[in-house]
Amino acid sequence: MNMMKRAATMGLTAATLVLVAGCVEARQGLLLPEGQVAAGKEAVRAMQCFVCHEIAGGEFPAPHAQPPVSVRLGAVQAPWSRERLAGSILAPAHPLADGRMGDYGEAMTVRQLVDIVAYLQSLGG
Repeated sequence: MNMMKRAATMGLTAATLVLVAGCVEARQGLLLPEGQVAAGKEAVRAMQCFVCHEIAGGEFPAPHAQPPVSVRLGAVQAPWSRERLAGSILAPAHPLADGRMGDYGEAMTVRQLVDIVAYLQSLGG
């Protein structure tokens, strides 16, 4: 079982490296590819982001985490880049994450991350 988990982790790492290698290098870092909004909405459902976060647009149930999480997804006042949104998901200590989000590095695929970012951007501010 431990060997299977290790193999899965190695596969995810390899997939991440392939994605990073395929990204266009920018002055301030790497640019993420564009995701698919519909797939991002399904990834939000699969990852159950709505359990802790209110999500703009009213298509998901109200959060019921205790204590409540103050970060409302899709409600950023100014437009954020895909990279900044992805960073707020991947780095839980980021100010947008309010210091409460767990580590999704092994639970979320790179494709899910890119698609979730596209979905959040589609919600606007």
